[in-house]
Amino acid sequence: ESDVRSVRASLRDFGILITTMAFLATPHVTFRPTQAARQTIQPVCFTSGKPTETSTTEDDRRVWSSSQRFFYKGGREFRFFPSNQLAAKQDIEEESKFGGAGRIVMMPIGVPKVPYKMNGQSEEQWIDIYNRLYRERIIFLGQEIDDEISNQIIAVFLYLDSEDPNKDIFLYINSPGGVVTSGLAMFDTMCHINSGVVTVCVGLAASMGSFLLSGGTKGKRFALPHSRIMIHQPSGGARGQASDIEIETQQILAVRDRLINLYARQTGQTYEKLFRDMERDCFMSAKESKDYGLIDAVIITRS
Repeated sequence: ESDVRSVRASLRDFGILITTMAFLATPHVTFRPTQAARQTIQPVCFTSGKPTETSTTEDDRRVWSSSQRFFYKGGREFRFFPSNQLAAKQDIEEESKFGGAGRIVMMPIGVPKVPYKMNGQSEEQWIDIYNRLYRERIIFLGQEIDDEISNQIIAVFLYLDSEDPNKDIFLYINSPGGVVTSGLAMFDTMCHINSGVVTVCVGLAASMGSFLLSGGTKGKRFALPHSRIMIHQPSGGARGQASDIEIETQQILAVRDRLINLYARQTGQTYEKLFRDMERDCFMSAKESKDYGLIDAVIITRS
């Protein structure tokens, strides 16, 4: 009986040896990516009507094929392509190359893009994440306000309002402010459309950013707990003939008066208090902004 056990053990060891030799004879190596390797490898995933699946964790042990460049994990197939082969994208998208397993789509690197299937199309395509959020009626104002960003957001306001005037539009603000006329153009559009505009401060809403924050639909103006809001009077400069400088001075004082009156209407504060507070930069926390009337609530949880 002991001899039988010895023979079985020998056969088992021999089988393991043969299997190992057969494996080593193929162009496979064991692959464990390091931090540097992850920066030079371009992940590729299948899209065939199912959620995209990739795996890049360092703890995963992978069987790497130098010829086909894929590995198996949990019964699923994952493919990776070196970043210097990105020019061959058109070639690797051929379904026939992998037996019709599904179209290979290159994952974007360096740009925030997500897969999205357009109406009437059978395949997904990568689109800018902000364009994807527009389709969910979410707009980000994350830069200094100027004519270009103002025109873009106004266009999105008008389109979303025409698409469904009964749904709210969400405007997330993280801006240091900017051009007064550009901000007023956005504010007038927010008042013009039928859709309610929910404003949320994330990070900083200063100057014209705080004005747009307070200009959202009453009861729907929010800020995250650690965000900051700042109000102040408009600033500018003028040069040229004395008469022109006088005209510019009159205009900027008129703009200041208009902004104070609009702030008073949106916050419930008096003109005199706002005039004093806006004389210099006036920073407030989220809670202080709520007490001041710039926002209606501080978002603590998602509920």
